[in-house]
Amino acid sequence: MSSQTVCDIEEFYAGKTVFITGGTGFLGKVLLEKLLRSCPRVKKVYLLVRSKKNVSPTQRIKELLDTEVKFYPGRGSALNNFAAIEGSAPFGFM
Repeated sequence: MSSQTVCDIEEFYAGKTVFITGGTGFLGKVLLEKLLRSCPRVKKVYLLVRSKKNVSPTQRIKELLDTEVKFYPGRGSALNNFAAIEGSAPFGFM
């Protein structure tokens, strides 16, 4: 990937709001980490999270941020642009 492509992606997401469903799954974790690390000027990232196996969405997000998604050293400032929304998107919704 050329440096021009990376700059174009960062420029595209600058000032934008992003909504992610499935963010606690394997690909969602990778997407979330990459977006927060590579696009520091993203305005806000919303992550739709449902409860699962008696674990609340809030707890799932805490576990995601504490253990599974390895953010870069500037993690604190990136998380200011992140918000979780409790809910579910029914199959076929999108």
